[in-house]
Amino acid sequence: MQYSLQSRFQGAFLGAALGEILGLHGTSQLRVPLSMLQLGSAGGDSRGLTIEANSLLPGWGNFACYGCKSLIDRGHLQLDRSRAGNAVESTGITLPVALFCHEDEKKLRQQLHQVAAICQFPIELKQSILAIGYCLSQALKETLDPSTLIPQIVTYLQPDPASTDLQQQLLQVQVLLECRAGIETAKRQLRAIAPKSSIPIALAFYCFLSTPEDFRLSVLRAVRIAKQPQVTAALTGAMSGVYNSLAGIPAEWRIALNRPNLETSWRASGWDVTSASEILQLATRLLMTWSGASDSVLNSTELGVVYAVAAPEIIRPR
Repeated sequence: MQYSLQSRFQGAFLGAALGEILGLHGTSQLRVPLSMLQLGSAGGDSRGLTIEANSLLPGWGNFACYGCKSLIDRGHLQLDRSRAGNAVESTGITLPVALFCHEDEKKLRQQLHQVAAICQFPIELKQSILAIGYCLSQALKETLDPSTLIPQIVTYLQPDPASTDLQQQLLQVQVLLECRAGIETAKRQLRAIAPKSSIPIALAFYCFLSTPEDFRLSVLRAVRIAKQPQVTAALTGAMSGVYNSLAGIPAEWRIALNRPNLETSWRASGWDVTSASEILQLATRLLMTWSGASDSVLNSTELGVVYAVAAPEIIRPR
């Protein structure tokens, strides 16, 4: 195994959070200098970032955190119907579900179908969460091949109606990747063949798969390319984060996001946490719940301790 499951779980959550924060607030003022996030090198505003208190809620990360805490508290997903919605931001629920069920493809599909039914997702969003879930699970199992992922996803979606706009967009993404098309060409062609609902998903796959080994570049391109950059960048960050693990996220980005003065910024961005450290702990607790770790381990607040994990219900209290 190239990276530990803990590092991949943490990379997925922190990558998604970082992507959404940059997507929402990448052109404003912030108390943390923009140079810390290296946005200037990608042609961004050199002034900095700010997180406004009236940011749109709930966002992608809000759904991700809600699902994660539900799985930790109950051992299964209990989605409140009051939280359901048809907005593309609600695809954030896919992140904790995919991580929790990644080793069992049948269970993962069942859980995502259940989410789609409760949320009353239209066919495009239903297929979107299936595509996202498949990608994340393949990365966790270390079977993700960037060159063949799109065809595999299209095949995975076949039990559902096979002529949806999302599938057409994903096939177009594969063509763009094979032709090594530039980012503007990708944006123009994807917007020409499908409605707006699935565009952020297709663009996220393009941003991730065009530079799969480079978390920084994938996320910054997602911030620049989309009309809904918070969703595109959050999803790109999640996919790149789980693929490259926590180690693949630039250290200066993690340091900047963990500063004490960002507590309000985290809340305003829709993530139900107050720091990067807290979101890493949340990801670790999800991993422990998946592994069947004991309650005493789950409730431990000791820092810097690495616990052994195994398949669900293998490790039990003694």
